[in-house]
Amino acid sequence: MHLVSDIAQEIEVAGEIFRFETGEMLHTENSYKYTIEGFQVLAVRAGFPARAQWVDDAALFSVHYLERA
Repeated sequence: MHLVSDIAQEIEVAGEIFRFETGEMLHTENSYKYTIEGFQVLAVRAGFPARAQWVDDAALFSVHYLERA
């Protein structure tokens, strides 16, 4: 996802000033889609076994509780 500044502006985050020009784009995230099982395999390989997961009623997103192995 990208956000685009509508105006020239300055913002402060944690005491640091960031300047954005009109039309300047900020990349905020990448979204990747996995099945619950596929995500858990990746998590275990990274040393974070799954302890629980929650899925919304429409199965559009999930939240995972992982622990460090």
